[in-house]
Amino acid sequence: MKRQWMPILAAVITVGLSATPMLVQAQDTTTPPARGEFKERMAERLNLTQAQKDQLKQIRENTRSQIDTVLTEEQRQKLQAAKQAGGRRRGVWASLNLTQEQKDQIKAIRQSAKEQMKNVLTAEQQAQLEQMMKNRRGRWQKRQSQ
Repeated sequence: MKRQWMPILAAVITVGLSATPMLVQAQDTTTPPARGEFKERMAERLNLTQAQKDQLKQIRENTRSQIDTVLTEEQRQKLQAAKQAGGRRRGVWASLNLTQEQKDQIKAIRQSAKEQMKNVLTAEQQAQLEQMMKNRRGRWQKRQSQ
């Protein structure tokens, strides 16, 4: 009886191993775009002018430097090391063990940056961005429920 299962088991393992590269390849094609690519696509979809792109870049740089002043040297080093290693942002920030005061300061900095960025966009671009974000949230929620 055991011998009858051996060829079937071997076939299942063979099929599984041969399908693995296809699954890995399929997963690779569904990975989200790099952060820079995402920004470029958003700028393209919103039809941003070069002046708007420059202003947004300046706001992001200012925001980064303001957040750096809130972090301790050890936290900055940890963040830099994680960025160089390509770590996920959420996990990286969680590993910094921020104090409540730091969290509040960073939240205020990010909110200010968001308002500044919003002011760079025209009313039409703001409406278009809001719609794009709603669509993105909807897709994310759909994936979470699956």
